[in-house]
Amino acid sequence: MITPMIRWYIMLSIRWLIPWMTHGLDLDHTFFLELKAYAATHPALSWLDGKQRDINTLPCTIHSWHDTPSSLTVSPWCLVHPDRIPRDNSQWEQKITNLRSYISDFTDVYDLVTTWYAVRPSSPILSGDRSSVSDLFSHHRPSDHFILVALHRANASIRLPTRALDYIFIKSLYYTAVHKPLAGIGACGLTNYLIGFRALDGVRLLPGRPFNINSHIAYLPWYCSYDGPDYMFNGGACGISTHLFRNALMHPHLMITERHNHSKRWAYYYGPYIHGDDAAIYENSKRLIIENTWPHPILLKTIERDDETYLVTITLPSDHTQNNVWITKKQTGRLTSLVEKKVINQSQEIIHTEAFPSTFRSIRRWP
Repeated sequence: MITPMIRWYIMLSIRWLIPWMTHGLDLDHTFFLELKAYAATHPALSWLDGKQRDINTLPCTIHSWHDTPSSLTVSPWCLVHPDRIPRDNSQWEQKITNLRSYISDFTDVYDLVTTWYAVRPSSPILSGDRSSVSDLFSHHRPSDHFILVALHRANASIRLPTRALDYIFIKSLYYTAVHKPLAGIGACGLTNYLIGFRALDGVRLLPGRPFNINSHIAYLPWYCSYDGPDYMFNGGACGISTHLFRNALMHPHLMITERHNHSKRWAYYYGPYIHGDDAAIYENSKRLIIENTWPHPILLKTIERDDETYLVTITLPSDHTQNNVWITKKQTGRLTSLVEKKVINQSQEIIHTEAFPSTFRSIRRWP
């Protein structure tokens, strides 16, 4: 236990004591945060700001903590570049699954209302000890650089709970997230939607291979059929295809190769305006097909709450794309609309455009 007097002495002498006191030791992340808090109040420490390059070539290393599976020790460099955390590609999806129950929201989701907006990669917002963990990798201030450089030179490491390291890792991934409220959907339609929605969890969209959602959710058990013919899927399935369509609109490397709108303008998809960002599916006559144009797999994950769902696309950090997406939704007539997706590179040049016109026969209000 560090007494207030000892802590004061350490903080007062931080510039000289860190290399001596931490050599070969594993610092608890709480103490690490205290060091950062002290350094942040001392502008004079900014002289080390430029020395970050001294450790740019050092690796991110992870070791077990006394054979305790709930704790690990990491080099400070892991907190600067979480995308360099060594990973087993067979386990990164499991890390996301393990933390899914802690995800309460996303920083940026598909915009259902705005007619024009630029997509930003989303980050998951986790409940629990999110605040203290997230502070570990906010390294934009000179004082943060000072702490990291000093700890690296001292050959020190930082002790973290395993779940905290998983959180740091998943925060470095590339996400697009689409939210869907479930209030007002009939019991049969909701059952069908959730059956098909859950079938998307864990799907890997492989490079260059078309993904046909009609085939993927066809004839799943326990569909609510309304006592009608044996269709591939029933009412509620269009909520799944619309969910996936909107996700593909957001992602710069998901190309939509086939999409159909509903013949009627379903008012509860669009609110007071026709934006045309739906995707109707029916047997094999109306299909939604998307294709991953990125040379690496893109993962689909689903999140459910009592009255809402999220469909999320996730790309590994090494696969992070620097391209952005602009989405425009226009009502071109009372019963016509146009959705455009433009992929923009870092030079703000349009490198790819997709257009999705819609024509409706009539307006259908909420049933």
